[in-house]
Amino acid sequence: MSVIYKITNLINNKIYVGKDVKNRSYYYGSGKVLKFAIKKYGKENFKKEIIEECDKEQLSKREVYWIKKLRSNTANIGYNLTSGGEGGDTFTNNLYKKEINEKRSKSLKGKLSGEKNPSKRTEVRQRISKTLKSGYSSGRIIPPMLNKTMSENPNTGQKRTRKQKERMSIAQQNPIVKLKKSYSLKKTWQNKTQQEKDEIYKKISDKNTGQKRTKEQNESNRQAQIKRFSNIENRKKASISQQIRFQNETTEQKEERIHKLKLYYQNKEFTKEERKKRSDTMKKRYQENPELKDKISGLRLNKPRSERVKQKISEGLKKYHKQRIEKVNAEMVMGVKID
Repeated sequence: MSVIYKITNLINNKIYVGKDVKNRSYYYGSGKVLKFAIKKYGKENFKKEIIEECDKEQLSKREVYWIKKLRSNTANIGYNLTSGGEGGDTFTNNLYKKEINEKRSKSLKGKLSGEKNPSKRTEVRQRISKTLKSGYSSGRIIPPMLNKTMSENPNTGQKRTRKQKERMSIAQQNPIVKLKKSYSLKKTWQNKTQQEKDEIYKKISDKNTGQKRTKEQNESNRQAQIKRFSNIENRKKASISQQIRFQNETTEQKEERIHKLKLYYQNKEFTKEERKKRSDTMKKRYQENPELKDKISGLRLNKPRSERVKQKISEGLKKYHKQRIEKVNAEMVMGVKID
């Protein structure tokens, strides 16, 4: 018959609850703390008694019940380290927990710092990354964040230290990491439906509407656009998307857009550098597409000039004639031709 027994220390009244399948009188349990106590106080100072007889199938359950009832896994009451049953955590309720921690810290001091720590070695890290990559690609290892939102991420809401931020920024500057990130973002964007894309666009527009950007932000945006449109393929893509957008616009939207552009260019005064840039860009465009020049010239001939443009032309002509007259007078006085 299987039994649940209780061992009592006659000196300090501490108890130990255990189970025995064969009901052996000499068996005093397998508890580590109990063994230390028996060695310290002597076996004659311990009393064993059977508290319940039960079947072999019910033995583990009954052990858990008696440990809980007699509270023998509490440090000042008993010698049990676990809650019973089929084993468990033998460290949380250990009486010598502090001493064990101190011994561990002393033995490990200086052994796992810098290159001695195997997890910080480059070779070990490369091996780990290779195994993870092969596992993810084959499906043997399931990624922890698969089919989960950012709110379910265990790292969300955690404040990072300055060192962690510096490491992350250095890692993000790596061109391989940038390529991987862009590829993954493109892939996720392609897999999204049109409805999901429209919702994202709407969220972004709602967030940005009414916000006034600083001069620095405007300048950074302008530089980013210049960098983007320096590539011919990007310019072609943008022109195609614009054409599609203009085709889908209503007549009211088109008139409003044209009116806004007119107002912008009427009120804007371009500097010499800006005018030069514009002329250079137009020249480049004409070189790339010769038909564009004829189109624009045809539009300009048919388009009536505004009062502002007429005034500018007249002012320019007056300035030119004035400079010409001054030059002729100077040549007459000096008797030398000025180039």
